[in-house]
Amino acid sequence: MKKLHIAVVLSAVLIIGGILSWLIWTLGGGRETFGPLSSYFFICLSIVIATIAALNAAIASVVASKSLELTRATTRPFLTITGGKYEGVMQRMQLRIENTGLLPADDMSLEIETIEPKNIVSSLVKLIDISTSIFPNEYKTEIIAVNAKLSAEINSGAELKVLVKITYYFEGEPHHTNRMLHLPPSKSGRQAEEQLDFLSEGNYWD
Repeated sequence: MKKLHIAVVLSAVLIIGGILSWLIWTLGGGRETFGPLSSYFFICLSIVIATIAALNAAIASVVASKSLELTRATTRPFLTITGGKYEGVMQRMQLRIENTGLLPADDMSLEIETIEPKNIVSSLVKLIDISTSIFPNEYKTEIIAVNAKLSAEINSGAELKVLVKITYYFEGEPHHTNRMLHLPPSKSGRQAEEQLDFLSEGNYWD
């Protein structure tokens, strides 16, 4: 980030310097006399200083935001889904939930909602409470049973989208992670084990 800061400032100085050189030469009619151009020079110098100050302020704001994100990520737990699969024959899903933060997460619970297929509204809504702590770099594999009606749709090749909402606690404060998991439509149907994709739609964490 520091290198980016320097690069942006130097680039701005070079660009503005080139523009000012052209401006001074144009206003001076190509003359090499400094006296009549001194007022233009100081005006342009003020513009350069103001521009650099504005760039510094903008970059400082970005750095502060990134620092806050880094601090939050390194001083607390962070639960997320790092893998998932659907097992057609077994009529179930498996989710791998991992703590990628640096501190233990307590009292995790899951809410799983079906988004697709649309003709089976809320056919898979599960609330799962796990009272044990999940330590850094530890993961839990949760097995989610899929009811017969939804499983029949998925096995026949229907698209599957499920929104998984994770709630967990750190020092008594709740935190949340939402991930959307997906199986694309299949014309040939499916019975074998298939890995679930991750979609950006519906993703959220705090």
